[in-house]
Amino acid sequence: MSCNWPLVKLADVACIITTKIDANQITKDCYISTENMQPYKGGVSSADSLPSAAKFNSFRVGDTLFSNIRTYFEKVWLASFSGGASADVLIFRTKDESVLLSEYLYHLLSSPEFIEFTVRTSKGAKMPRGDKGAMMDFEFKLPPVEIQKIIACSLQGLERKVRLNSQ
Repeated sequence: MSCNWPLVKLADVACIITTKIDANQITKDCYISTENMQPYKGGVSSADSLPSAAKFNSFRVGDTLFSNIRTYFEKVWLASFSGGASADVLIFRTKDESVLLSEYLYHLLSSPEFIEFTVRTSKGAKMPRGDKGAMMDFEFKLPPVEIQKIIACSLQGLERKVRLNSQ
């Protein structure tokens, strides 16, 4: 079945958001940095403090936030609220929900294949950072939206069970 799915680059169906929001519109509860993203898709917590910046990158519900430092920690989160993020957190958004669902994009970006790809293409030794250009060149088979819904729903159910068991 997947043989017929088209091979696409991430850049064809998603983009990295760099839209800014004024820092005075952000609270510690809606600010995301690599420090308050939990490893291994563990979600996010409230920030301890806000940096002294005038603007942050703006994200919204349904965006996938990806910590770009030490990507092997798998700090990936599907935004359940809107807010601002540090420059070290990449904000991915689907270009067209009728082609790529935001929930499927999250699972794609948190997949072992994508994480391994970011580790292999990262730059730097002590604090390796993912290469945005390489990430956008990541290729994958894109199933139809109906199949994406089934896959995303199944994976969300499994993640929910894992979280409950971890508690």
